[in-house]
Amino acid sequence: VAIGNSLGADDAAIGWTLPSFVEGLSVYVSHSADQEDTVGGGPAGTGIAFEYGAGPVEVAYGANEADDDTAAETYVGGTVTFSGLALSLEQLETGASGAEVTERAMAVTYTMGDLKLAYATEETDNAAGTTTADTQFIGVKYSLGGGVTLFAETSSDDISSANDVSAAGVTVAF
Repeated sequence: VAIGNSLGADDAAIGWTLPSFVEGLSVYVSHSADQEDTVGGGPAGTGIAFEYGAGPVEVAYGANEADDDTAAETYVGGTVTFSGLALSLEQLETGASGAEVTERAMAVTYTMGDLKLAYATEETDNAAGTTTADTQFIGVKYSLGGGVTLFAETSSDDISSANDVSAAGVTVAF
């Protein structure tokens, strides 16, 4: 049981990971106290999440809702992996009733030894059903060993080219 994020924190949130009663299944519940009197705070809220993995398949569901119904989040997603190939699908809905924003994403990765190729697409719709972002991502990573990885990636948004990004570089982990 985790209470708050540190001693003296303004947050009195409680999160509980239930004991596993089915192999591969994790269940989480949470509650946060009313924090509307703090900077960046909000109303009290309650959440629940499930994760289940069996062999090459993983699925997840989570929901978090403000007790005064001013905000909510719902997530559902899944991944299947086989022979270095992984396919992931997910959907996230956020916002108050009648003002929800929906994000849908799909990703495919292929790993072969030290090389990893990735493609992803994400679409965001506002409450009126208008698409506000339609992004595609392509990337490649190559591990040189010893914690050194080369990468190159690019993303483009069909709605706004101002959100287009490309990057190449080296990461070092030690």
